Amino acid sequence: MKIWVLVIDNSYEYDNDISIELYQDCKKAREKFVSYVVDALENDHLVGKTATIIEEEENYFSIYKDGSYSEDHYTVYLEEKEVQ
Repeated sequence: MKIWVLVIDNSYEYDNDISIELYQDCKKAREKFVSYVVDALENDHLVGKTATIIEEEENYFSIYKDGSYSEDHYTVYLEEKEVQ
């Protein structure tokens, strides 16, 4: 059986948070991933900063400042996993 793992990793001013969501339906997982990306682009405090870096792939999205991921960042990614 396959599941899809959606990971949301957020760090701002030394406050860190990681959330994990599990889905059995790929379409629902992908829709949720896209909604997190859209929300980040429209509302994240890092968007629009002069030193903001945005990395995007099919199932990966990250925003971070000052060219350093260890600083403030927001990352969301989707992985497919096989479970027994």
